[in-house]
Amino acid sequence: MKQTNLKKRPDLIEATIDLIEKSFEYNSKNSFKIDFYPLVNSTNFEHCHLLIDNNKVIGHIGRLQKSLKINNHVFNINMFGGIAIDEQFQGQGIFKEFFNNVLKRYPQEALNFLWSDKIDLYNKFNFHPCIEMFEYASKKSDINNHFEIKKIDLDIVSAHFSNNPYEIRFQRDSKDWKELSHITSCQVYGIYRESKLINYFIKDKGQDLTDIIHEYYYMDSEQLSIMQNYGSVWSSYQYEDIKPTPLFAALGQINNKKEFHSFISTLYNIDITDLNHSDIDLLQGFLGPGKFKEIESKYHFYFCGLETI
Repeated sequence: MKQTNLKKRPDLIEATIDLIEKSFEYNSKNSFKIDFYPLVNSTNFEHCHLLIDNNKVIGHIGRLQKSLKINNHVFNINMFGGIAIDEQFQGQGIFKEFFNNVLKRYPQEALNFLWSDKIDLYNKFNFHPCIEMFEYASKKSDINNHFEIKKIDLDIVSAHFSNNPYEIRFQRDSKDWKELSHITSCQVYGIYRESKLINYFIKDKGQDLTDIIHEYYYMDSEQLSIMQNYGSVWSSYQYEDIKPTPLFAALGQINNKKEFHSFISTLYNIDITDLNHSDIDLLQGFLGPGKFKEIESKYHFYFCGLETI
């Protein structure tokens, strides 16, 4: 078996996509290449790691780097996705070696994230549920006559809402917005008040986030009520009177402890170097779910669905 990447073997892109879609049980109406364009487009081929046996793709792990900006400090984050092993090679310990080798390639970033329902599997690699989130079920209600909701293009969003002051989110530059515009499996809506665009929300993402609203500019109870007319809403805000379903946004792993300590110290203005806590306690204590009571209301992290991989 040999490990390589799509930059060295771009001829294997279709075989790689076939493996991923088979592993994730994609139906013919959806496309992983569209839903997760930033991960598997040619500019990221160097970080699309392959496991090959007799020139056949039997494994893939993709990595995408994103950044969080806290008080003018930038912290890099690793995100892993498109993780798949050919079913004929499962249960042989191949994935463990492959995944560990890929993780070792990226030792500098503060945190690693991935998205999977296989919690027990990734617990073995010290990935744990983190980032507090809530789901509000879809619900029909009257929309105030002052508001008009209509479909818009993502470039309108990027022109009006390039930065978000309300929540901690991944940074986006012009390159990021351009790549996200290739995710044509989502629907973008603008919320207008007296003909002025004041908010937006994004619904769907192919097979991954069907009927889920997973991004918006800002949230309050009135805006939530509007969005619920279009689907279930994922938000970092908790409105107790509406009784949301608690969720977590990702499986996370502390990667570089020095960078993680710097990240938390910059965010909360505290020194955690001497804290005697396990990684899972630190992850969930500072990022949620179940934040430490002293900091639980200070900051809201929000993982927009377009960037989950």
